[in-house]
Amino acid sequence: MARNAPRFIPSLVAFDERCLPSVTVTPDNFGGLFIAGDDTANTIAIMDDGAGHVLVTGDGQSFPLFTGITSITIQTFGGTDTVDYTLTGDLVGRQTVVADLGARADTFTAHVSDRTVAADSRLIIQAFGDGGGDKLTLDAQNVGGGARSYFEVDLVGGKGKDVLTSNYTAGLLDGTALVFINLQQRDPKF
Repeated sequence: MARNAPRFIPSLVAFDERCLPSVTVTPDNFGGLFIAGDDTANTIAIMDDGAGHVLVTGDGQSFPLFTGITSITIQTFGGTDTVDYTLTGDLVGRQTVVADLGARADTFTAHVSDRTVAADSRLIIQAFGDGGGDKLTLDAQNVGGGARSYFEVDLVGGKGKDVLTSNYTAGLLDGTALVFINLQQRDPKF
């Protein structure tokens, strides 16, 4: 008696959607948060409550709340990128924000209006454009400073025709508070 061998019929199976995120966010064990874009146009929004709690949205993807953050580093690489940093509460402690925007016409805006850098606290914001016509903006009206507080902003344009803007006005400042606002366009020969 001959047995019939089972007949093989190929079929297709659909896999779950797989996509690589265009923005990655990586915390370290020392209070640092590293945000990286890719070579496409990235849109990154950072919400900092001033007490070490940071929310990040990158290209429409929301990341979980990060806590204990004292340093945020953003690197967007290529593409026409937009980075928006917003301080949503008064700064208590230390926070350093450094954005390297890459080689296209990028936009960086720091929003710190109506906030106070509390006594013995330190806020440093630095944004660096590279080639292209970058727009680097500080939106900081009515920014106060407590005793021995430190607030520094450095907006450094690249080799293109960049627009650097500071909308800074002081709020209530203690006599020992330090504020430095630096706008610098790099020499296109270098």
